[in-house]
Amino acid sequence: MLDTGNFVLVSQNHVNLWETFSQPTDTLLPTQQLDQGTKVNARYSEMNYSAGRFHFMLGDDGNLAFYATPDPWVASDTYWDSNTSNDFRLIFNQSGQVYLTDRNGTLLQLVSSDTFPASRYYRRAILEFDGVFRQYVHSDSSSLMKMGWVVARSSPVPPNICTSITQTMGSGACGFNSYCSLGEDQRPRCHCPHGYTLLDSTNEMNGCRQDFVPQSRDESRPETDQFTFFSMPYTNWPMSDYERTAAQTEDSCKEACLADCLCALAIFGDNGNCWKKKSLFPMEERIVVILQKR
Repeated sequence: MLDTGNFVLVSQNHVNLWETFSQPTDTLLPTQQLDQGTKVNARYSEMNYSAGRFHFMLGDDGNLAFYATPDPWVASDTYWDSNTSNDFRLIFNQSGQVYLTDRNGTLLQLVSSDTFPASRYYRRAILEFDGVFRQYVHSDSSSLMKMGWVVARSSPVPPNICTSITQTMGSGACGFNSYCSLGEDQRPRCHCPHGYTLLDSTNEMNGCRQDFVPQSRDESRPETDQFTFFSMPYTNWPMSDYERTAAQTEDSCKEACLADCLCALAIFGDNGNCWKKKSLFPMEERIVVILQKR
């Protein structure tokens, strides 16, 4: 076990046969370098250390990309990337910088950096279960040891995951039927709309389930009087609408959704556009009206 934290298996001839630095899980340590093709996986949840759906990879094309699904080859699932191409490696140095270099060691792009003194702090960088890459520091001073690991003053990657995941398919940052907001600590918070509850009470990023019977599709038995709406200002589930109409008022947008048995919610914009959505998907400044049984 080296002082860097790298656990190495060495032959009798002092040849490195295997090392943890070349087989990362969710954490990077100073002096660690990642070559092209190396993948870093976030854990499933805060207390479940099995592999989750978020990961990043330095591809063979030289692009460092963060993905929201287990498949690393679906470009549409990228929610952050370095937009680089060539023969690169990713380095985490002892000064708290995470950056991309070419094979000659020339710095090409800074990914993350903190401002804590290099000589008085231990460091680690982790792709957390919420899909965000953060740096942590820990003082080596006995008087400050009790503070434990604290988030470094570096910008997280991405800065706001709630608005970074914009694919037309998938569950966004927080899972299906939920919505995401950024807390004062810059961490995502996942919420269920009115009438929905968490699928897994131990993992708020796993989505929500509907707690009421949906509207019947039998046109001979209309149920419009059994449902009402709940408004959610400044919230949106983009990319999941199946119909759009213009020149609407908020009331006419509600009525159009209420009369449509497929409509689970409607998004009403200031410009009079009304979007119908079948299922809840994360955030623009619009008015959301959610259809729910009385």
